[in-house]
Amino acid sequence: MLDFDTTNINLGLERVSVALEELGNPHLKFPAIHVAGTNGKGSVCAMTASILKETGYKIGLFTSPHLLKWNERIKVDGVDISDEDFERLEATIVRDIRGVRGQDSEPLLQSISQHLPSIHQLTPFEVITCMAFQYFAEQKVDIAVIEVGMGGRLDATNVVKSIVTVITNIDFDHTRYLGDTIQKIAYEKSGIIKSGIPVVTAEQKTEALKVFRKVAVENLSPLHVVEPQSHEGKHIFEEEKYFLKLNLPIILKVIDLLRDKKYLISDENLKEGITKTKWPARFQIISRNPLTIVDGAHNPAGMKILKEFLLSLGMREKFTIVFGSQEDKDSNSMIDILSEISDSIIEAQSSHPKAKKAPFTVKEAIQTAKAKGKPILITGSLFIAAEALIV
Repeated sequence: MLDFDTTNINLGLERVSVALEELGNPHLKFPAIHVAGTNGKGSVCAMTASILKETGYKIGLFTSPHLLKWNERIKVDGVDISDEDFERLEATIVRDIRGVRGQDSEPLLQSISQHLPSIHQLTPFEVITCMAFQYFAEQKVDIAVIEVGMGGRLDATNVVKSIVTVITNIDFDHTRYLGDTIQKIAYEKSGIIKSGIPVVTAEQKTEALKVFRKVAVENLSPLHVVEPQSHEGKHIFEEEKYFLKLNLPIILKVIDLLRDKKYLISDENLKEGITKTKWPARFQIISRNPLTIVDGAHNPAGMKILKEFLLSLGMREKFTIVFGSQEDKDSNSMIDILSEISDSIIEAQSSHPKAKKAPFTVKEAIQTAKAKGKPILITGSLFIAAEALIV
């Protein structure tokens, strides 16, 4: 399996469209629920896929990034793609389509010589997106739930045949690529809105909704704005399901829209799907003694939600926090937000090539935190969270 360079980001649809055409346009062989947003999109995807699986439909799920293994990004009915299938599809696209292995792919490349520059430059995310779509087509999924990688308008996933579009919310993240205002970011994410296809969002900011409404009207797409569920008061689900609960109003509207399209989804399917949803490193309790929570919050907006929930639990003791972020993230703002619930903050560095420099490895930081004898919160990036799950 190739060691993909995940730092190679080059947004655009030309390269992936050419590659998919060579594969026979597998992305057009299944309907999709397409999900964008600054925070919560992975949870929305996981819960939607889990509910639909309970109905008996065959469900593809494509999410990013992965925690421990690339295979996690591509699932059918909750099961990761096998190593064998992953490597087979990777070879097809990387060798034959992208042509990075030289003479082995020469005949095919000659047949599409007019597209050589774009095919040679397929990014790692574009490669695995093509793999996911090809796999879902091969598996004959009834519906695929597709998470946008970054933004939306120019994201490689923005070629799917959507039946429902979701934009969870808008906040500041990836500003280098998406823009430095709410309006600019909203414009990029609204790029997944398709003609006549309903859109669901829990966004409440006026400046973002103005963009969504404009694009929805232009595309004759019904826009459904739902109220985000409060973190106050009693919790319907156990604590670990908290972030799934936050996105429940979105899920309920998506299910209503699917029912309108004659998908058979019972209330029991809905309940069971929510209960069975598994989404690691999102408020995941990995130890009770001491209480140790792993959460992949990685921007100020996500960190604020995490902090407010922890405060709502009424815990008297403050946390020892193991914190590590990526170079391009606003780590200072995240640390400031966490200060209200922290007794001390230990900065750690993950093994990701774009991890922000810090004095401790994740393992060292956790060992140091345990010695303090207080509840532990490990957060700041999904890469920190992933390493915490295996130390």
